[in-house]
Amino acid sequence: MRRKQKSKKPMIAGILMIIAFLIAILTASGVFFLDLDTMDFEDEIGEELDPDLFDTVLNVCGVLILIFGIFLMIGGIFAIKRVHWSISMLGAILGLFSLGPWFFGSILSFIALILLFLSKDEFKREGEYPQSR
Repeated sequence: MRRKQKSKKPMIAGILMIIAFLIAILTASGVFFLDLDTMDFEDEIGEELDPDLFDTVLNVCGVLILIFGIFLMIGGIFAIKRVHWSISMLGAILGLFSLGPWFFGSILSFIALILLFLSKDEFKREGEYPQSR
């Protein structure tokens, strides 16, 4: 039986996902350390808004970016190891929400998602382990 030659698509997808994870960490840390005390917020009718509300919303967004980033990192590791295709895909899909400057993390996650989709057959099946000789 002839084995199909494996491509580098899962490895490249995993590396892109790990880079997107690092961008998500930087984005979340930027959100956490943003100082809103020096800014004035007004709504459409000119009333001043509470900066604590904005601080809370930004902190929630930062936590969500970190959670999505953790899934992105796990998916990237699984993609490099070529195991658990579905978890790798979940990481790439959640990585679309990691944002970053100019949506760079989302773009990397989208490219990784396409590469993972194209290389589904290269992943080990559930419960399949390499045979020792």
